[in-house]
Amino acid sequence: MRFLFVSNPATGQVNPLLAITRELLERGHSVHFASADRLAASFSNVARQAHASERAFFHGVGAGRALEDLTELIKGKPELFHKSIRHAPGQLAQYLSYVTTLVDEAAGHDEYARVVFKVRDLCLHVDADMIIVDNFSPFAMDGVRLSGKEYVQTSPAASCAAASFVDILRHPIGLSGADSGMRRADGSRSWLQALFLIWRNVAFACSFVYWCMTSAYAREKRRQRRDVLGLAPVDFLCDSYMTPAPHLVPQMQAALSFNVAGLDLYEPRCFDAKVFFVGPCFMPGTGPKSVVASFERPDAVSEWLDASEEVIYINMGSIFYFTHHEYEALIDALHAVRAQRPQLRALIKVPDLPKTTQNVPCASELPQWICRESWIPSVENVLAHPAVRVAMHHGGGNSFNEAVAYGMPQLIVSQWGETHDIMAYGVHAGIALGSQCAPRLVAAELSGSMLRLLVENKAFRERALRWKLRSEQSGGTNAAVSILE
Repeated sequence: MRFLFVSNPATGQVNPLLAITRELLERGHSVHFASADRLAASFSNVARQAHASERAFFHGVGAGRALEDLTELIKGKPELFHKSIRHAPGQLAQYLSYVTTLVDEAAGHDEYARVVFKVRDLCLHVDADMIIVDNFSPFAMDGVRLSGKEYVQTSPAASCAAASFVDILRHPIGLSGADSGMRRADGSRSWLQALFLIWRNVAFACSFVYWCMTSAYAREKRRQRRDVLGLAPVDFLCDSYMTPAPHLVPQMQAALSFNVAGLDLYEPRCFDAKVFFVGPCFMPGTGPKSVVASFERPDAVSEWLDASEEVIYINMGSIFYFTHHEYEALIDALHAVRAQRPQLRALIKVPDLPKTTQNVPCASELPQWICRESWIPSVENVLAHPAVRVAMHHGGGNSFNEAVAYGMPQLIVSQWGETHDIMAYGVHAGIALGSQCAPRLVAAELSGSMLRLLVENKAFRERALRWKLRSEQSGGTNAAVSILE
């Protein structure tokens, strides 16, 4: 069979897609992959690893903001990132206003239309047996829809991105922040918490609809899709900013969510029958079941972990970078925990950025029990290592699902959009602690949460291991490929 993938090049989107690509190649299929030009090398590496370069074809559709995600958008804009992009749960309209302003500055509507038409033409030229398109890539979805071809939609973020039938009296609207910790310990709600849920849902819905009605970007996006691209309107909200929900386009044959069924805040009936939860997708030969093989290839970080008894692993994602104050707050929190648990060590991933973007002290100024790296050779080795007790992250879909796959207790300090939903999922499942100060890093709260996760590690890990088993039952890469076949 011949498959065509279309996605933006961000790691959050393409990591599971490249894993599926390699499995398809190893099963003897042909794979075409369309994305920004800069992804070509990564795709070629996957093709070589599968020994199938003759059946792997990369199609660069250009470069620039029309093809990129938030990672590229905020590079070199630290003030905007920290004051506007990072936001508290539910404050989506303000976030969208700043993001779309930058979109207009970086890429005009003519450039967006050019990319969309290029994707459409590619879909018609390749004539694949099935197209797989990322639902966080508007240019990709619009181009595929224009082709009229059948497709499978992939959803790498929170489960709410695939929830089409949400009852606002019972469930939080996705991205609303309506359920951020507002439950009893057993998961139920008091009458006051139930009223709070409804109020937050209604307030969020009104603010989002108002933004879609009044934003110049949203109005122009609807006009462009209708009059320039020639796309039939499907939904007022979806047409204004992102992509259609799974049930709205007849050509959509299935939606693959890289999450574990039930690890969210929704009942099964909230999801269309075409939505399949396949869990996290790892490259063939990697993942939790292949950890023995990965330990046979040690690296410096693994050797440092081998000399440790108790480690907190901190990785705030590829988009995030620190302010000086919050970096110091994180280090202060670690010192406070170590004062009570002298065996504690910490592994921190901090991107290597200019001082003008990320003004933090040099790694050489840290004590020896803190290992700071700009790149982690193998996240799998870290999560599988017996010394690692807690994973702290920003609530990104990949970070969350990788920790779930390895049965790792989590500390989540969510930062924007769907990361707030993911934080609520982890807290509700009892496998994570969230932050009441999100998106900010506050030393006192961090140290308290870290200490609790270490003291109660056995209980958190037992719950996390149950979700690890459910993650394995989801099928991962093999299940995703079987659905596509």
